[in-house]
Amino acid sequence: MIAPRGSSLQRVYRSSSAGSLDADSGGPGRGGTRPNSRRASSRFRWFEMVADARDRHANGYAGSTNSLSSVASRQNSLDLESGRSESGAGDRNDKERRSSWYLGLGFSSGLTPPPLSSSLLPPTTASSSGGSPPHPFNLLSWLRRRSLRNLLWWLLLLCFFGLFLDFIQDHLIRQTNLMVSHGHDYRNGDLFRPDEDWGPHILGVITDMDRLSAVRQHAKQSATEWIAYFRRGQLEYRALAEPGNRSSTGTWSIRWLDPAPGVRLTTQLGESGRGMELSELVRWRGHLLAPCDRTGIVYEIRDAHAARPYAASRYVLATGDGEHVKGFKAEWMAVQHNALVVGGHGRETTDAHNGTLVLNHDAMWVKRIASDSDELVQHLNWTDRYERLRQAAGTSFPGYLEHEAVAWSERRAQWLFLPRRFSREPYDELANEYRGWNGYLLADEKVHHIRVKHLDLPIDGERGFSSVKFLPHTGDRIAIALRTIEHEDEGVYRTSVIVFRVDDGHVLLKDFAVGDSKYEGVEFL
Repeated sequence: MIAPRGSSLQRVYRSSSAGSLDADSGGPGRGGTRPNSRRASSRFRWFEMVADARDRHANGYAGSTNSLSSVASRQNSLDLESGRSESGAGDRNDKERRSSWYLGLGFSSGLTPPPLSSSLLPPTTASSSGGSPPHPFNLLSWLRRRSLRNLLWWLLLLCFFGLFLDFIQDHLIRQTNLMVSHGHDYRNGDLFRPDEDWGPHILGVITDMDRLSAVRQHAKQSATEWIAYFRRGQLEYRALAEPGNRSSTGTWSIRWLDPAPGVRLTTQLGESGRGMELSELVRWRGHLLAPCDRTGIVYEIRDAHAARPYAASRYVLATGDGEHVKGFKAEWMAVQHNALVVGGHGRETTDAHNGTLVLNHDAMWVKRIASDSDELVQHLNWTDRYERLRQAAGTSFPGYLEHEAVAWSERRAQWLFLPRRFSREPYDELANEYRGWNGYLLADEKVHHIRVKHLDLPIDGERGFSSVKFLPHTGDRIAIALRTIEHEDEGVYRTSVIVFRVDDGHVLLKDFAVGDSKYEGVEFL
């Protein structure tokens, strides 16, 4: 027998079924029922269950169809023929409210809410006023209504949020600390403009006097003390702008604060009669550091702004892979990702008179010092990087490049290399003093993508670059570099300063004299 679909017949079935249940229950004062009545009662019960399930499905309810409610509750949920549309609209509104509540908690509106058990619903949900969302603080009820899939989505979202917070702490905050500690406040953007004054900014330069650094009381007495000179000055730019002319240029100048050659620094640490040959100057974590290219000792210049600064040893670097007793020939230093990178000249050590005879590759290693590393000093082999730089410049072994002026830009994510020497011929000790170059190289962090540019200066074989730094508050678009003349056998040394634009090589300040000494380090204080 097929259950009728009409509402009036459903009401008849429900009413007959209710009477049958009362008769079957055998309650007091009602008496028993005959077998035929019991069979009819079973059929009506089955029809009632089918009709009740159909009503629940049509009206959007998701209740259980495996148990029967009492007669009173069924009669309350039963709709009259004339009121069915209103009840259905109310149920649909209740379903929409529940769907919007799910969306407010972060779930997709396209997901169908899971079945809600009538035993878990708050009293307001079952009211005839259209219902309201469950109480947000009912955690147990909320968890029982969530599916495992939605909980997994929440866990995945929390994982991504945690990774984002880790990125903020590890990169952005660290970079901000790096910029402030290194003295370059990139957060203010590119502040330099040709029509506005810039500076003055105080800078310092330091000497590498080679054999002249040794102090002897008598000509035949061995050295017991070594010296270097530290000199301070002010670099500034003054615009020559006329009213309405925003593209005019200005003048760059340096005013020295210390008389030549500078303030004297001393040490009693040496190696094989040599010492205090300071080849670079870098500010790192608030410390002004200078390495000796003979002993491998990294000194800190203390009280750099005071009248009498002094040098104190901080690190001792061994050559090559760090397993040797000889000091590292440190020629350049740069700050990268809050770590101090110390490098050699990047050329194979060859015989002084036979440039094709390779003795070792110790000068092609670099040292990385980071306070947050497990290893105090890391030894990195840069042979492949130096080889790629040589190939980009158009020279390969037995030709060479010698590097003493290297800087890293956090803002540009680029290395800047100004070679001290450039040659397509094998190394020769005397000829090497006349192999200066006017080119420079820009490379990415791993030194894979390299661009070669040239300064608008004539090639002067005597002059080679010994140090370079980016100017503060210029967005690393402008740099200052030292160029030195060195004839060690004759004792002839001279140093000059240039200021140039990094992107096109245009020189803004040309060969401003520093003094008749070999200064090999420059840094802003």
